[in-house]
Amino acid sequence: MALSKVKNLTELAGILSRLKSQGKKIVHCHGVFDLLHVGHTRHLREAKEQGDVLIVTITGDGCIDKGIGRPVFNAEYRAEALANLAFVDYIAVIHSATAVETIKLLKPDVYCKGEDVADNNKEGMIKNRPLYQEEQAIKEVGGRIYFTMNTGLIQSSSELLNKFFPVFPKETKEFLTKFKNQYSAGQIQNCLDQIQKIKVLFIGETIIDQYAYVATLGKAPKDDNLSTIYSHYQKFAGGVIACANLAANFCQKIDVISVMGHNNEEYNWLKKNLKKNVTAKLYQNQGGKTIIKRRYLDPAFYRKLFEVNIIDKGNFLDKELEQKILRQLEQTISQYDAVIVMDYGHGLMTRNIIEFLFQRAKFLAVSTETNSANAGFNLITQKYSRADYICLDKPELQLAAHDQQSDLKKLIKQIAEQLEAKKIIITLGHRGALVYDSHNYMHIPIFSQKVVDTTGADDAYFAVSSLLASQDIPLPMAGFVGNVIGALAVEILGTQKDIKCYSAVNYIKTLLK
Repeated sequence: MALSKVKNLTELAGILSRLKSQGKKIVHCHGVFDLLHVGHTRHLREAKEQGDVLIVTITGDGCIDKGIGRPVFNAEYRAEALANLAFVDYIAVIHSATAVETIKLLKPDVYCKGEDVADNNKEGMIKNRPLYQEEQAIKEVGGRIYFTMNTGLIQSSSELLNKFFPVFPKETKEFLTKFKNQYSAGQIQNCLDQIQKIKVLFIGETIIDQYAYVATLGKAPKDDNLSTIYSHYQKFAGGVIACANLAANFCQKIDVISVMGHNNEEYNWLKKNLKKNVTAKLYQNQGGKTIIKRRYLDPAFYRKLFEVNIIDKGNFLDKELEQKILRQLEQTISQYDAVIVMDYGHGLMTRNIIEFLFQRAKFLAVSTETNSANAGFNLITQKYSRADYICLDKPELQLAAHDQQSDLKKLIKQIAEQLEAKKIIITLGHRGALVYDSHNYMHIPIFSQKVVDTTGADDAYFAVSSLLASQDIPLPMAGFVGNVIGALAVEILGTQKDIKCYSAVNYIKTLLK
C-alpha cells in the first residue's frame, strides 16, 4: 500500500493538477533523505501543516554530490522509507541535483526547507546556490518558500552516516576530527563566497585533450606492436581553458590569455567550449599548431594504453606574438586581484612575459608542470624568481630542488626562500597534500576512493586553491578545498562533467559533519 505513493514525475504532475483543481493546497519537500531520522519526520510533519497534500521528491542516486560512499541507501529504499510515513502523500525520484525544474513542472503552492538552511535565505544569498534558484522557481509558479523552524532537533544524515557507516581509513578520520575543530563547513563556505567577486586572470597554454577508445585485440601476428579496434572518440578543452572553466564555477568573471594554432575550426570549437563567464583572448600563431594530447584508452575500464602528443616545438611563440601578449597585459593587469600561471612548459611563458608578471601582478600563483615533452626543462627554480603561491607535485618539487633524498619540508622551505613564496602546497598523489603557510605545515589526506581518470586533477586542485590563496584566507582551508576538488575530479573522465561550487560545498559539509 505504501509503495503506491511512489510515482514518476509525469504521473505526479497529472495527480497534482487534478488535486489543485479541487482546491487542494500542495506542499513540496525535496532532499536526499539517505538515512531517515526524527529531524526529517518533524520537518515533514510541520511541512504538511502548510497545506493539504505533501509531496516529497528525492535526489536520484547518480545526482547526489555528497562525496564517496553516498548515498548509502539507494533511491528505491529511500522512497519506501518515506512512503511509510502516514503524513507523506506522494513520493517521486528526480534525476537532477536540484529541485528547480521539478518545482516548475509540479507547481506546488509551498516549497519547504529545513531550519538548517534558513540562514541561506538572508539578503545577499549567492545566486548560483541551489536554494536561491529553487526559491526563484517557486516564486515563478506563484508559490512561496517556507522554512520549518520547530523540529526541536537538528540531526544530520551525514553526521549519523559518518559515525556508523565510515568510508575513510583511521588516518583520514583522525584528520577530519582535528580539522573541524579548527575550521567549520560554514567558515569554508563563507570563504568560497568571498572569492565570488575577485577579478582573476589565467595565463597558460591551451591544450585539446583527445580520448580515443580502442579495445585491445592482442599482439599483431607478424609484428611486435599491439593491435586494437576503434570504438569511439571524445575531445575536451584542456590546459588553461579547462582550469578557467572550472574556476568560473567559483568566480563571477574569469579572463584568460593563451595561444593556439592557426586552425580556425579549432579556434571556433574552443570558443564554444568556454563558460559564459569566461573571456579568453586566444592568440593564433599563424605558423604553429594547437597542442593536442591524444590518449588511447580501453573503453571497458578507461585504462590508458598510450599517448600521442602533437606539440609545435620551437615555433610556438615568436617575438611579434610575444609583444601582442605583453601589450594586452600592460593594458589590463592592474584590474586583476590575482594572476594564475598554468605553465605547461610548451613555450608560452617566455622570460619577458614572466618578468612582466613579477613586476606587475598584485598576486602571482604559479604551477610549472613536468611532463614527457619537457622533463627537466620546465622547473620553477629555472624560470621564476618570485611567486606568492606555488603548487607542485612531489616529483616537480624534487626536480626543482635537485634533491630526491631530503625531507619534503626541508625542500619546501628551500624553494620558499628562493622564490620568496609564503604559500606552497605540494600534492602527493594518493598520500594527499602537504600545505606550507609561513613556516607552518599541515598534511591533508586524500578524500577519494574511486579513481576514473587522474588527468587534470592537479590542475583542478591548483586552479581552485589559487583563488582562495589569493585572499586573506588560511592556506589549510585552501588545501582542504583543493583536496575536495581533487577527489571530485578523479571521478570524472576528462572534463565531461562539471564540478560546481555547490557540489564542493555539499562534499565539505558531508566531511565535516
